[in-house]
Amino acid sequence: MALANQGMMPLAQWWEGAQRRITSPQVEFRCGVELGDGGPDVPAEVFDGALENLTHNALRKQGAEGEIQVQVELAEGPALTVRDNGSEIPEEIHKRMFSAPLPSSAGMGIGLY
Repeated sequence: MALANQGMMPLAQWWEGAQRRITSPQVEFRCGVELGDGGPDVPAEVFDGALENLTHNALRKQGAEGEIQVQVELAEGPALTVRDNGSEIPEEIHKRMFSAPLPSSAGMGIGLY
């Protein structure tokens, strides 16, 4: 089944829900677009999974010192960005993280491919 048919919702609605679900004071939400009219539809399940996994991993790795920024933008389409102030991913892992499962000290090691 096509992704476009699964769990789509207006970006503004997804954004509001995301801010209610992720309540850590270490996470700062920034909206780089005007969402007054609801914005474009986004795959809510995909955005939810990415946001929850990335913020959870950043909070676990950074502990109390972590700073995490979550941002949505519209470039060529809706884009979700999650940044933290932690160390960079080693280049050898970065090269593989979008193409194959990676070993992990916690979690499934599924990766982003």
